[in-house]
Amino acid sequence: MQKIFNALSAISFVLVLAIGAGGILSYRWATNPKTHEKIKTEIIKSITKSVKMPSMTGGAAPAMKATDFIP
Repeated sequence: MQKIFNALSAISFVLVLAIGAGGILSYRWATNPKTHEKIKTEIIKSITKSVKMPSMTGGAAPAMKATDFIP
């Protein structure tokens, strides 16, 4: 029975080490400036593809005439 508990303890220790290492690596990846720039670039590319720019579609709003303000 003692061998089973020792094996479970060793497996548990390895899992704790793996989770800790994963957390440290994730933190370092998330706080890396290169990662921030990469994510910003990808977001800007996807937004630029999906949003039509006003220069391509015309003005943002129709032009108003001076007579539009007179009641």
